[in-house]
Amino acid sequence: EIYMTKKDQVRFIELGNFVVDYSEGDVLLFNKVRDLTPFFPLKEETTLIVYCTKGEQRIIMDGKGVKVVADAVFICPPNTKVICLEHTHDFECDVMCISDHLVRALMRDKTNVWHQMVYVNKQLIVGITNSFREDSALYTKLIRSKIQSETSSPPYDILMTLLQAFLTELCYMIETDHGLAHEQ
Repeated sequence: EIYMTKKDQVRFIELGNFVVDYSEGDVLLFNKVRDLTPFFPLKEETTLIVYCTKGEQRIIMDGKGVKVVADAVFICPPNTKVICLEHTHDFECDVMCISDHLVRALMRDKTNVWHQMVYVNKQLIVGITNSFREDSALYTKLIRSKIQSETSSPPYDILMTLLQAFLTELCYMIETDHGLAHEQ
């Protein structure tokens, strides 16, 4: 299932063939993804946020080996060269593709933290707590609920507020992560 938002237009998309095309949306949510390969190459100015729920997948990111593992969040910043390698048979994750301009707009006072950790320090794998796991599931459920709403399109600002809360919480996880690295 794929969920896409676009300013002043929110819609749910079902694709028979799994092709990632988010050329018109600011945010896409994918659930129960079994392989990250279709997401690359990323559209320019797009950040990929992967919450791995089961198993693991190895990738090469800008020449550096990274392992995406269960109970961790992987952040792939824009303009990053990624090669997906093997994954375990039980690999499963939820994925958010979000435009970089939207990340910058929503982060506000956390923009410096985001840029320092993601672009400068390259802290791309973040260990998560039980609290974040539960909160993340709630944010995602609320965002999907708004996108799937059968009534007229929900106000865009409600979606943006939910996304901002999710990204802010992720920023706190980045700030407090104690160097959990899954590199090879």
